[in-house]
Amino acid sequence: VTSSSFRPHSRPHSGRVLQPQTARYKPRPAFICAKSDAFAVGRRQMLMVMASTASQQQLAGLATAAGNGTAAGVQQDTAAAAATAATQPAAGYKQPPKEILDIVDAPAQPGLTFSPDRTKILQMSRPPSLPPIFDISRPELKLAGVRIDAEQHSRSRMSYYTGLSIVPSDVLVPAAPEAMLEVRGYPEGAWLNYVTWSPDGSFIAFTTRSPGGPGDPPRGPLQLWLADASTGEARPLLGKRRLNTVFHSYTWLDDNTLVAATVPDGCGEPPSRPPIPAGPRIQDNSSGKKSQNRTWTDLLKDDHDGELFEYYGSSEMVLLDVRQQGSEGEVIAPPRTYTE
Repeated sequence: VTSSSFRPHSRPHSGRVLQPQTARYKPRPAFICAKSDAFAVGRRQMLMVMASTASQQQLAGLATAAGNGTAAGVQQDTAAAAATAATQPAAGYKQPPKEILDIVDAPAQPGLTFSPDRTKILQMSRPPSLPPIFDISRPELKLAGVRIDAEQHSRSRMSYYTGLSIVPSDVLVPAAPEAMLEVRGYPEGAWLNYVTWSPDGSFIAFTTRSPGGPGDPPRGPLQLWLADASTGEARPLLGKRRLNTVFHSYTWLDDNTLVAATVPDGCGEPPSRPPIPAGPRIQDNSSGKKSQNRTWTDLLKDDHDGELFEYYGSSEMVLLDVRQQGSEGEVIAPPRTYTE
């Protein structure tokens, strides 16, 4: 069967199904005339495709030239497509219907923690369940199985709280706004982490960090704050020092004293990778011994990875009496890697 031995299917439809003709078949005209009503005029032409490589643009041109009815149909389809495109954003992420957005972005139930004497409840407001794109798209360092946020000297993609409030333990939670004592004084819109009560329940310690989204302050290591549980007023601790929370954050030692892992003074810029390798990368199995080994993720591949791991994992331990306002604390241990 050659290319010229194809004819239209006896029942025309949009799929343009072609069948090979037999020797006894008498070829029909390529175009079938129909009745002159409006519907038939718009569909009266059929195009015989002689080659499978014909482009859609060529077919559209032929269909437009076939008749006024077909041209009007194409214009209607084009107008409908333009109206549909106008409702969609020209760039960016497409949004689901509002009903779906209301479900996904609904505020989550707050986190709750009792004070040591069980007389108060700390209510910690949570964000919507899905994190913002600018947060999950940030680069992260993958060193020795640890994912590190280099700008914050912390683990990457941490969860967070958006607000703190103190509620009497005999109040039903989530509490109404008039029954809550809001913790205030820290930067508005900051993300909160590492929230703990002091051993006697007089203070609440927590850390703040910038979300880093459009219009937010620059990102940096986490800052330690302290709130008075009786008034809700919060103030920063450690002066200009910031925390290094890759392996440890802070720990209460008694009712008024805590020890914190801070970014070492004068740590400088992180080590950069040498432009020229110091030597070849060698893997040796000359012994020929076979053994079953576990697969570890993100192993240190070279000396530079080891230097980065030591840089971001090193902390300076600082002892602080929280009653001394404005104090930067006392360094009690030199910079090194401390883990819990």
